Amino acid sequence: MAKMTLLTIGADEAVARGPQARLLTQELEGSGLTVRFEYLPAGKLSDALLDGVIDLAFHPLWQLPANPVDAISIAALTTREDPAYALLIQPAAVAGKPLRLREGASVSVSFPFAGAQLQYFRPDLQIVHNSFLPDPTTLLQQKAVDAVLWPVSNLPSEQGDWEFVRLHPREFVPPPGQGAYALLVRTGDRTLRQRLRDFHHPEVSAVTNVERKVLRLLGGDPKLPLGVFCSRDEAENFHVWAVMGATERKPLRRVQLSSNTSHLLAERVVEELEREG
Repeated sequence: MAKMTLLTIGADEAVARGPQARLLTQELEGSGLTVRFEYLPAGKLSDALLDGVIDLAFHPLWQLPANPVDAISIAALTTREDPAYALLIQPAAVAGKPLRLREGASVSVSFPFAGAQLQYFRPDLQIVHNSFLPDPTTLLQQKAVDAVLWPVSNLPSEQGDWEFVRLHPREFVPPPGQGAYALLVRTGDRTLRQRLRDFHHPEVSAVTNVERKVLRLLGGDPKLPLGVFCSRDEAENFHVWAVMGATERKPLRRVQLSSNTSHLLAERVVEELEREG
């Protein structure tokens, strides 16, 4: 490993073609490495890493289970892109109502909990689930829906004539870790782990660790109907917004907590989520 010059990175094709992957490539190549991407579905990355097919897995942090995987470690986290989501709205569906959507508008979402959050503010909205759209403009061009909800960080540079409404992550709370990417390596590969330290952003891990600890305390599954967003102010105080899906016994639960330390902050958030409703 000490003489490694070629680094094979596994990533979903859409992720590998994104801006964070391009930035990572520039940084790694600037350190003397040659980078090659291997396109793999997200569900195949761990096996490919453990089998030695790839040296490094590049993975959206929000899609990673919060419970550790044997023999795989997060060696570094990238800078964090805007974690917010946005609505792209057909001009004919724009209105002066909350979220700028007309009454009964249809909205395409990519994960079920997104619909529950939108309907918290607008119960009249019609939610359409589309998990595998390559980009948010497909359904808009076909006029199949009135609006599409999409991560701001993954919006196309050309947004056409559609209305753009950014939803602040304190209100529409994203999944834990949204906007950051993890660099995963084999735990035993100490040389590569050491080399990747220069590419780690501790200010990102300071807040995403809180978000992901909330997820871990609630079971660790990234498919859990949970949103958590943590930020720090200029005085380095932590502020957390969390929302959890409704059950038969409890409605949608929302909490906000602040602290001058992250110690036991996630535990307090979970306690409040379980108490709400």
